[in-house]
Amino acid sequence: NRVIRLVENYGTLPQACENVSMQRDTLVIPKRLTGTSAYFIGEGSAVTESEPTYGNVNLVAKKLAVSCRMSSELVEDAQGVVGLADAVANEFATSLSYTVDLCGWTGSANSASGGINGIVNKIAESAYSASVVTAAVGNISFETLDIEDFLGVVGKLPIYARQGAAWYVSPAGYAASIARLKYAAGGNTVENIGSAAGESFLGYPVRMVHVMNSTLGSDVSKVKVLFGNMSLSSIYARRRDFSVRLYDQVYATTDQLLLQGTMRFDVNHHSLGSTSEVGPVVALRTAAS
Repeated sequence: NRVIRLVENYGTLPQACENVSMQRDTLVIPKRLTGTSAYFIGEGSAVTESEPTYGNVNLVAKKLAVSCRMSSELVEDAQGVVGLADAVANEFATSLSYTVDLCGWTGSANSASGGINGIVNKIAESAYSASVVTAAVGNISFETLDIEDFLGVVGKLPIYARQGAAWYVSPAGYAASIARLKYAAGGNTVENIGSAAGESFLGYPVRMVHVMNSTLGSDVSKVKVLFGNMSLSSIYARRRDFSVRLYDQVYATTDQLLLQGTMRFDVNHHSLGSTSEVGPVVALRTAAS
């Protein structure tokens, strides 16, 4: 009356981003680009005018789907043993959540990613170079990143983004870098070495992201860790949440049932800084050598 199911938990991307609902298949949100300017003027002089400028953040609902078929005999034999439809729905939810994470974190803006450019890839582009910290020479892996590299990331994050900021790193990367540095610090006792490792670092929480870079050993010029407030940099837009439908006529000639799970969403990492201005998220990249 149960299924042994050992799978990772996904869905970290929507939790990190600002969440909005789409009433139609497209959504346009205004974004401030520049503000007004203040000037000193003399008595009786005209005030110099300035105007704020705005751009648009465009979101287009993308349909993500998963399906499987099963025989009517399987459904009949499963009754009273396992809620088969519920079990399949759980599998659908896992695969959809995994794909959303994969696209939102590491998507390559191609058809396989639904045109979504993941934040790890996007922030590494030259247009956002001010938001990237390159580790010291020789620090070419998780195992060689040092505390100065991480402090450089914290020091670069704007003050407005510090409330709600967090570290984003793969579990393997966390163990080989952040956890290693925490336990290498002085002042440890037998009690705190033996206790559970709190998932926080330098005063900020650590969020595990399975789809982020987890390569151990030499891995030059790669974004390994993100730090900041992603609710200020990224939007996860929902047109329709995950739903499951059962079709009993599609494969009627073979006496099979079709289950489909679908959802409609989009992700836009709209504010990652520029070549001169640091955005609300900062990336830590390994050295080139």
